[in-house]
Amino acid sequence: MKFGNGFKAVALLFAGSAFLAGCGNDNADNKAATAKASAPAVDSHGMTAEGRKAAQEFEDMNKPLRTEFSAPEVVDGAAYLNVLSKTAALQIYTAKRGWAESDEEIAKSASGAILIQSELPELYKLEEELGRSDDAFEKHDLTEKIAGLIKNEAEKINGNIRVKMTVNADLKSFDFGSKTFVSENCLMSEKLEYTKEDNRSPDAFARAQKPRCYLQPSITNFLVGVINGSKLNLVIADESIARKIESARAGAKFEVYGYVASVERERLGGTPRDARYVMIDPQRVNLISKENGETLYSQTF
Repeated sequence: MKFGNGFKAVALLFAGSAFLAGCGNDNADNKAATAKASAPAVDSHGMTAEGRKAAQEFEDMNKPLRTEFSAPEVVDGAAYLNVLSKTAALQIYTAKRGWAESDEEIAKSASGAILIQSELPELYKLEEELGRSDDAFEKHDLTEKIAGLIKNEAEKINGNIRVKMTVNADLKSFDFGSKTFVSENCLMSEKLEYTKEDNRSPDAFARAQKPRCYLQPSITNFLVGVINGSKLNLVIADESIARKIESARAGAKFEVYGYVASVERERLGGTPRDARYVMIDPQRVNLISKENGETLYSQTF
């Protein structure tokens, strides 16, 4: 601590100096106690209530728009819509979303529809015309036609949320400890992103489970994903069945029957983005041999 010349002139007694010093420490302690008492409380992560509120608001603004559905009863396979057909994701999302979208948003969502040409040539043609036009009135009319066509297509599923798809099983070799065939298909992953530990080194990254991926059946903005994909890690207690699967697992397919658990639209900072999702929850699976189409194993969840 630095003192001025005035202090030196009056500091005649040592005891007086000591007394003044003692008073200074008391004041400092009192100030520290007061500051501590008035400091905002923090949680185990070092966050204040205001900080937690701000973090929650940020998280909420980036949550996707989402409409969720309850699981229907498992029924005969004929009732299930092939979600990987060229039009299914577009139909399901449009029919089941719980929020409004303008004709302009709907028309824009269908851009990149080249793969849909075989199943819905009218939509492909209208999208091409819209992309070429510079006339404001023509663009407005085409936008209305595209939106109307998509809404009409959505009505064709008649509210059905039962869906099926056939995808690669990508089974790892049988694990004798857990008696399980684990799927390496990233579509079935319940992991949403790589962790810090995964990124620690090239070896760690190579060993890490892949985050969830999605399928794009046709239109760029419509993606199909799976939740609860670990259901398809098959626990096989019967050794004879396990041997049969092991010998035929290369190239084997999953024939998945399930339902639309949710439809979602991506948001960033509270603003809806282009990506739209149809998320499937499996209810039944058949494991199909690549060689002869034989059903190697079936399970209902």
